[in-house]
Amino acid sequence: MDIDPAVVTYGSKNHIVGDVLEIDQFFKQGFFDIVIFNGVFGYGINKLEEQNKAIEMIRKVIKPDGIMLLGWDTDRVREPLELEAAKKYFSHTNIAHLPKRKTFDDGPHVYDFLKS
Repeated sequence: MDIDPAVVTYGSKNHIVGDVLEIDQFFKQGFFDIVIFNGVFGYGINKLEEQNKAIEMIRKVIKPDGIMLLGWDTDRVREPLELEAAKKYFSHTNIAHLPKRKTFDDGPHVYDFLKS
């Protein structure tokens, strides 16, 4: 799913052009086991209220005990785990042998595993 129709060619045959802030218009409640939400905060969803809403909307379409992999850049946005919606709907957790958070020495990108 991407809001930009120009990137449809990079998606699968089921690619959806749409806004994550309206994801519940495309998928029913509890549809996903896992949501990969990467590179959106700071690259379109920049305001704190939009970031909170995005997390709330993802919570609607993810199953109970579902996983969200959140990818973000430390130089683009504040700590997303401090967002009210993140604290309310998700817990920061490790998955199998993977850490809760993965950082990289050569850049600002971070991955966090969150469980609903």
